[in-house]
Formats: sequence, structure tokens, C-alpha cells
Amino acid sequence: MPSDTPVVSTRDALEFYRRGRVEEAERAARAILEAQPSNFDAQHLLGVTLLWRADFDGAEAAFSRALAVNPQSREANLHHAASLRYLKRSEESLRRYDEIIAGNSQIGEAHYGRACVMIDLGRVEDACQSYAAAARVLETDADLFNDYGIALMRLHRYEEAIAAYDRSIALGLGKPPTPTYGRAWNNRGIALFLAARFEESVASFNAALAVDPNYIEALYHRGAALMSVWETQQQNMKLIDDAIASYDAALALKLDFAEAFNGRGMAMLQAARAKEGLASFDKALALRPDYEPSQKGRELCLAQLGRDAAYDPLKVQL
Repeated sequence: MPSDTPVVSTRDALEFYRRGRVEEAERAARAILEAQPSNFDAQHLLGVTLLWRADFDGAEAAFSRALAVNPQSREANLHHAASLRYLKRSEESLRRYDEIIAGNSQIGEAHYGRACVMIDLGRVEDACQSYAAAARVLETDADLFNDYGIALMRLHRYEEAIAAYDRSIALGLGKPPTPTYGRAWNNRGIALFLAARFEESVASFNAALAVDPNYIEALYHRGAALMSVWETQQQNMKLIDDAIASYDAALALKLDFAEAFNGRGMAMLQAARAKEGLASFDKALALRPDYEPSQKGRELCLAQLGRDAAYDPLKVQL
């Protein structure tokens, strides 16, 4: 028979979790539940620790047990809905979020979670409505505004997306840099690029790289943006050199990055360095044989070198 006196208090278990000692928090929660199976705080904490280590089945079961004790708990309801989403039980998760919102429409986390489920279901318009509702409550959540911007970009609402990223970035100003801060700068650069605001796009990618110089996506996108500035605004060869340097830095971090090899090849073409461009396109095609931009780029390199693509020596069958 288990004793009804736990070996550790729920306060101690929660303190373990707050200090980042998650495994100890889980052990403490389990020890408490051995003595007191209906202890809501311990059951909820157990679910949180299991969620943290991606045991979504265990987390969902723990939150269900916690809700059987205290069905009105806001946090347990939110966590239960989240665990259902991570289990890809999207419709059940959506119903849970809708139930939470029906009880209190001012719970911004429920609108945010609902938006994430809508993205999973491919319902981007509905997701944007939920993000907007969440944003009216969670006015200082940088992650929310970054995610909102991503959804808006998927709907080609680029100016609204830029405004959402601006909000995310503003929330991170004056604070230690976070992954969200760098991502928001990178995503802002993509939105500006898609809106054909290429010079501003380059500036945003530069800001992302100031946060993380090894941010591979920002390096790649910066190369593309520099090429677009060169093509549409000012044919300054320094822009081409900078683009090549960006692609090279991305490739130094990821050797199987076909798109970066393709971008590098196009930059080499513009620099009249067709032999190097050809080598880049060949590397892209080795990774993605059916990659049409590199196939076309390769033919342009051959033409620049004065060799007919039909008689490309690399294609001769011996």
C-alpha cells in the first residue's frame, strides 16, 4: 500500500521544473502520484515534463487525468489541446481549443493554438483569423507575430506580413538576441523580396546574420536578394561578388544545398565566369538531377563558353 504522504512536495517538484531540472521534476511528480494519485498539480506537472521530452501519448494521458480532477484548469486544458495537436489528432485538438474559447474568448493562447492547428490542416485563411484574435490579447508575444507573418506570406499578403515581422522584431529590441528575433529578420527579408523590395530585403538578411552569422537560410536568401538588386536596379559587380560570397558561406555550412549551388552558378554566369558556373550547376544537378533551373543554367554556361549543349562532352556516351 502506498503511503498517503509524498516523499517530496509539489512545491519542490515545480521548483525543479522552473530551474530546468526536468527529469528531477518528472521523478518528483511520479513519486507524489504514488502517494496521492489524485494530486492535480503533480498530474499536470507530469504531463508538462512528458510534453517537454516529446512523449505526447504520455502527456495527453496525464493531462486527461489532471482534467478529471480539475476540469476548469486553464493551463491543463491548453496543454491537453496542444498534446492532441502534437499527436496529429488535429480535429480533436481543434474542438478542445474551440471549447476553451467558448468558455473565455480572451484566452489568447487558445486562439494561438487554434491557429497552429489550422495551419496543420491547411486552412491558412482561418489560421490568420485566429492569429489576429490571439494578437489582440498576446500583444507582447514575439513568436506569435512571427508565426502570423508566415501565414500572411502564404496568402501573398506581403505588406501585412512585413508589419507582423516588424512587430515581432520590435518586441525583441533591447533584449538579448533570441532565435525568434533572427527568424523574424530573415522572414521579413523574404517578405520584402517577394514584394520586390530587394534592397530592403538585403538589409533584413544582414540584420538576421548580425544575430547569427551562420544562419544558413539568411545567407542563401541574401545571395538571391543581392542578385535581384543587380538585375533590377544597379549592375554593380560588387553585388555579384557579395552574392557569391553569401552562397559560398551557405555551402560551407551545408554541402548538399542544391539551391545554393544553383544560385552560385547564376551569379558566376553574370560575372562571366562560366567555367565556375558550370561546376556549380553540375554540383546542383548531382544532388537534384531533375532541377530545371540548373539544367537551364548549365546550358547558358555552355553557350557562354562557346560549346553547343548538344555536344556537351560530359553527356557523350563512350
